[in-house]
Amino acid sequence: MSPFESASTPSQPVSQRVVQAVAEKKGIDPLELDPIFNAVDPESLDTLFEPTKSGRPRAVGSVTFSYAECMVTVDADGSIDIARDALARSSPQAKPTSVD
Repeated sequence: MSPFESASTPSQPVSQRVVQAVAEKKGIDPLELDPIFNAVDPESLDTLFEPTKSGRPRAVGSVTFSYAECMVTVDADGSIDIARDALARSSPQAKPTSVD
């Protein structure tokens, strides 16, 4: 996995930067993606990577989750790594069934 540079700015909440980065990686508009809250709680994600109470940036830690058929890793330094999710692409999609 390699870091994906996006046009988002560090002043944006992490959750918004993730949506922007995934959309850029996939070459689509962010509005075409499913809401991020279907994959992770955006408020919790933002809180995890806020500066500490003393105002210092977080020194260590990362979170990895699947979103929009991508594996997303957010590191304490604010970097966002995105890789296509091989499991999501190779697993069969659930098909709805109807009951007559």
